[in-house]
Amino acid sequence: MPPSQTTAIIFSATVATTALCLLTYYLVQNDKLTKRRNHARAQERALSKSLLKIKSEHNHIVESELQTLESTLSSLTTRSGDAHHRRLLFVDDVLLRLLERLDGIRPASIYAEGEQEPTELETELVNKIKRRKRALIDGIQKHLKRVDHLRGVLAQAKGGSVENGGIKELDVESANAAGQANALIVKETATKALETLPQVLPKPDQNDAAKEK
Repeated sequence: MPPSQTTAIIFSATVATTALCLLTYYLVQNDKLTKRRNHARAQERALSKSLLKIKSEHNHIVESELQTLESTLSSLTTRSGDAHHRRLLFVDDVLLRLLERLDGIRPASIYAEGEQEPTELETELVNKIKRRKRALIDGIQKHLKRVDHLRGVLAQAKGGSVENGGIKELDVESANAAGQANALIVKETATKALETLPQVLPKPDQNDAAKEK
């Protein structure tokens, strides 16, 4: 066999082997990226489902209890005050439990384990969940403050502030003071939930630390 023909065969074999290696590498990497995308989307769907359930329960307790209580304050009597107080305690407990459940929502679970740098899709989905979680936390905190104010109103009414079948105008500062103890609990619970929502995305060399949160 002429040397030129041997060289051509060797060259062709080398090219074929290289092409096969590149194709194998591409297929492996493509499969890896596909698995990461599937993992990220599956986690995002699961987290979104949990957030939607919490939001639904939040809206229900506000519409069925809190708004009703606020609308009946003008006709509050000493006898009805006790029942209203129990209902407010119930609303307060439900809202605090919703905050605790939000604390268990971990956007970082979208990231693939063992990877140094998040993909663009992972970053997008994580930020989406963070925004929805923060919005829920803010909404629940707002309604907890309203509950605290109403509890202060009821506390003053029970102490003799009821006149002619209704509540006389109350000092807002005094009414809010009655809810300060509960506000401390709200602050601690909300702070725990917000710990998983950093304002700025971590740099590439900090991703492992971010995933631990």
